[in-house]
Amino acid sequence: MSKKYFLAIVLVLTFYLIFTPNAGAATGGLDTTFGDGGRTVTSMGSGDDGDQAWRAALDSSGRIVAVGWTAGADYIAGGDDSYDFAVARYLADGSLDSTFGTGGKVKIDFNGSDDSALAVAIDSSGNIVVGGVTIINSAGVYDIALARLTTSGSLDPTFGTGGKVTTDFGGNTDNLNALVLQSDGKIVAVGDTISTSRYHLFALVRYNTNGTLDSTFDTDGKVTTDFNVNLGTDGVSANAVTLDASSRIVIAGKVADGYDFALARYNTDGSLDTTFDTDGKVTTDFGGNDSLSAMAIDASGKIVLAGFTTAATSDFAVARYNTNGSLDTTFDTDGKLTTDFNNFEDEGFSMVIYGSSIIVGGFASSGSTTDFAVAVYKNDGSLDTSYGNGGKLTYDFNSAEEYVADIKVQPDSQVILVGSTIGGTTDFALSRFNGPLAEGVKSVAGANGTVTSDTEGDGETSTDPLETSVTTPTGGTVSIFESQTASTPVSGYGVLNQKVVISAPVETAANPLRISFKIDASIIPGGVNKNNIDFYRNGTKVKNCLGSTVASPDPCITTRADISGGGIQIDILTSQASTWGMSGPATGLVAGMGDFDLENSAFFGTEPSGLASFKLGAAYKKNGTLEGQFKLSLQSGSKFESSNINWLWTDGLSLGVVSGSGSFSDRNGEYGFQIMIDSGSKSIRIIITKAEVLIFDNLFGTNVEFGAGNLEPINGKLAVK
Repeated sequence: MSKKYFLAIVLVLTFYLIFTPNAGAATGGLDTTFGDGGRTVTSMGSGDDGDQAWRAALDSSGRIVAVGWTAGADYIAGGDDSYDFAVARYLADGSLDSTFGTGGKVKIDFNGSDDSALAVAIDSSGNIVVGGVTIINSAGVYDIALARLTTSGSLDPTFGTGGKVTTDFGGNTDNLNALVLQSDGKIVAVGDTISTSRYHLFALVRYNTNGTLDSTFDTDGKVTTDFNVNLGTDGVSANAVTLDASSRIVIAGKVADGYDFALARYNTDGSLDTTFDTDGKVTTDFGGNDSLSAMAIDASGKIVLAGFTTAATSDFAVARYNTNGSLDTTFDTDGKLTTDFNNFEDEGFSMVIYGSSIIVGGFASSGSTTDFAVAVYKNDGSLDTSYGNGGKLTYDFNSAEEYVADIKVQPDSQVILVGSTIGGTTDFALSRFNGPLAEGVKSVAGANGTVTSDTEGDGETSTDPLETSVTTPTGGTVSIFESQTASTPVSGYGVLNQKVVISAPVETAANPLRISFKIDASIIPGGVNKNNIDFYRNGTKVKNCLGSTVASPDPCITTRADISGGGIQIDILTSQASTWGMSGPATGLVAGMGDFDLENSAFFGTEPSGLASFKLGAAYKKNGTLEGQFKLSLQSGSKFESSNINWLWTDGLSLGVVSGSGSFSDRNGEYGFQIMIDSGSKSIRIIITKAEVLIFDNLFGTNVEFGAGNLEPINGKLAVK
């Protein structure tokens, strides 16, 4: 069977602006709807000192979890200089989540001495895994420390002892600096340890889901790696970890002898991968003292490292490697680059890859103070001059010192910066900025405004949605069409998850701007009830208008109408700067099991015959908060099982689209999946892709018998039955 491409999620989109456009707006602006005017500052309760955030994670509901350290009870009482793990959870709008811990905050103490949280991840059940270090004796010796919190913020008693675990490598100081979760829930943590000969080594440890050491990993769960550098007791640390498409463990950090970037790759059993630069290890010198803090793997499998170097002034430093460990010479000609902000000290601590953009955060010094700093690079390593000020932005919280410790991108493409302010008080600090536009973005300008849209056809999906930014000083209707002359609305899942930014309207409530969303619903089985499509401005649901010409409330929905071809048009009136998101309401539950004939299915490798069986289940509260577990299991010669869910859309309890990722039991790599469900016709379409290439498709309409099986959906309700 020849390869097929899943064209339904690869949309080639162009846009038509019915009103006449004016001047454009650059990306990278502060989102003033977040927190207090675009920022949130949080004291963890330690008084005037001791609260610093270092890493962050987003959960499936879009909440932000930040971890770091805060002054402990002894310190607050005027005693020893002790610190505790500090965890804060925020809603997507930047406000503290009052359902978590005490007012959105949790402290964790291990031994009554010094504890610092330096890493965080969220598992498939929503539990929060926090890693760092704890002092274990009066000599100041550190051990690796882990804690797991439930979704409510309490310690998870099924993990370790009372929710906490400590690990010692050999009696000397051990540090944990980063962690990642495998698809099976096992925890991989990295840092450094001091050997018996007093040398620092990379340290790698893997835990089972209950917190015990995984004895299948190098026999005792622990691995050390020597970069053969005579360091004394200083200079080596693994500061970042991730998993590649083959589930190999990639860790990165720094080594001394001039201080260089260091990179190592391990097989799943903990052995060094000798296909990676022959011995599994790579070092890179920028010409000065180099320190690495962040790593990510892009869609092509290339490894990107970020930190800083003192080759000139202290500057951001970024390097990219091919999958074999060699520097990628298509990236800034030699595989590495540096970026200066103000001819003073600049240090990069964090990084995220968003589409083809590489976003690095840290701080930039003005000589006397430091500020939040971000640089955005294109895929070739050049600065993205459409973002901020020539590809760079800084933000001042009005304190003496500030830094970005971590970066996350929300589902609506907004960039969350997490760090600290250090001045009269030392606090957690968060801010949110408009995200960069992906490469391939096109702008169309006219006399009265500009529309900027992604028109390269790079595959809009629920997790990589269409983005459109509009700037206009006049009223009008914004519509999205297949071409500049057509009148047929765009088809595709991306449209259901699109984002439109109205950045600078001058309308009033009496003369509002009209935004028109047009959606082709025919691709979704069973149609879409137009009254069940929700719109959000900056995360808040938009209500219906009280009048047809005045935005009251502002903004509000004035029209929900059917259009030709099975589409829907929704008009919104507003006089406010807005970030718009559109989605079907996440109501009800999806679950089922059954089998279908493979005769007409598309499949890779040898074409199978007979029946394929499947099981699936999901549960969401009406407000979108994850309430249950999701798994997709497909058995048809090869077993596919999902590792996570990214998106759920349902129209009442009748149909839905589910997407996520998982892996085949006998094949390496991560695969995406989409499920389309129509309980009315008792049919299901299961689609599995890898890099947008079709791997499996049972072709919608195949006869399927649904049943609850043993999935035990919450409250016994089924969308598929």
